[in-house]
Amino acid sequence: MARKWRSICPLAGRLVGLGAPEHPTRKISSSPSIYEFATPGRGTYPPWYDPSYWNRGLRPRFDLKDQLDVLRKNLKQVFRALRAQSGLVICLLLLIVLRQDLRSTAYDFFRVWYLWFPAAVALGLYCLVWVEDRYLSEFFVLFWAGILISIRFPNQEKNGRFVRIITSAAVLMLAIQTGTNIIRECTNGHRAARLQMAIAQGLIVQGVQPGEKVAVVDAGLGEDWQKLMRVVVVAEIPLQEREAFWCADIRKRNALYQVLAKTGANVVIASEVPEWASTESWRKVQSTPAYIYWLNPHEEVH
Repeated sequence: MARKWRSICPLAGRLVGLGAPEHPTRKISSSPSIYEFATPGRGTYPPWYDPSYWNRGLRPRFDLKDQLDVLRKNLKQVFRALRAQSGLVICLLLLIVLRQDLRSTAYDFFRVWYLWFPAAVALGLYCLVWVEDRYLSEFFVLFWAGILISIRFPNQEKNGRFVRIITSAAVLMLAIQTGTNIIRECTNGHRAARLQMAIAQGLIVQGVQPGEKVAVVDAGLGEDWQKLMRVVVVAEIPLQEREAFWCADIRKRNALYQVLAKTGANVVIASEVPEWASTESWRKVQSTPAYIYWLNPHEEVH
């Protein structure tokens, strides 16, 4: 969701069908687009500090096409999470087949509607707005519980062995999958955290101080280095405008630097630069993908 806010907030002027915000971010360049939000300047990234301030004045409206598009994307996320539990799904289907009475299973399932129906409704409400994996676990627990309660065997002694085998297989498969996911997430998280810390430490070496006013060229690598540095972002070249910025010639680039300097920023920081882009007058931030350009050279510390 954070990334979604990031893409919504740096907008200026009237939005089609929504009116005009009372406190828009200021568009100070069109080619490439650059947005400035030095005032009121609260927080590391002001549009994140209080989105209601920047969006005040906009009039919400219902758009069926957009709503269906959001619903489609969120349902895709739900089914993706469901596929991650394929082992459990297969084992439950085996238990249902083993019972050999689909009608009774369905009847028993609907009898415990009070267990799974509230979860289904809540999940449906999320699907209308925004869905992430971390929102889904409690709903799946209640849904699977409703199915498990519904699978009852008249001859428990005869089928007990098969039930134990299938149940053990489901638990084992889920344990392996969960362990794999934990290891992968921890590894990726540690790698990402090290990168953000390395960028922050490299910027300190370059002379960037806490509270420094900076402009950023968004590369989609994350913004934790901004929080670690406690800098104040006053202007941004969004991710979708990054290529236009790096494609600009020296003369155009110098004009953009002057525009950025008027925002009060002392330095421009790019967390990643395309391999083909010219980085003349830019300094690489140690061994990270980040680069830094001082708008006010006298501010630089060696």
